[in-house]
Amino acid sequence: MKINLYLCTLLLCCNMTTGCVSAWMTTGTGVRINDGMERSEVHKILGSPVSTGDSKDFKSRSYTYKAEEIRLVDVHLYKGKVNTVDEGSGQAIMNALTLGTAEVIMIPMTAAEIAIRSSTSHKISVAYDDNLRVIDSIVTDPDKD
Repeated sequence: MKINLYLCTLLLCCNMTTGCVSAWMTTGTGVRINDGMERSEVHKILGSPVSTGDSKDFKSRSYTYKAEEIRLVDVHLYKGKVNTVDEGSGQAIMNALTLGTAEVIMIPMTAAEIAIRSSTSHKISVAYDDNLRVIDSIVTDPDKD
């Protein structure tokens, strides 16, 4: 009976300390451009593009494997946090490996990162197919052209 109490207490403590609050904070803030979104949805999120061109005008190597599919490329300047595909995965892995004790350090660090990234400007290039749906997007620093 005593061992069952210890086991239940241990399981309860493990469960309570593996909440991944920092991972939730990271993924719950910012915007994300998903493949398959319509162009009008992207414009609602990011605003009007600063430039628009076809795939011939687009010179990024990241699109070369899909160059024949690209019909249109919009370039947006966006001030705020832009989420990437792997957003929050680092926090979740650290949380799992340390049974939640990393949250003591990760929550303040994540809050500071969100504040910094929310005031940063980004250049977002969005490529569309023939149906004006997102094929791919690239987020870069506007000063590094």
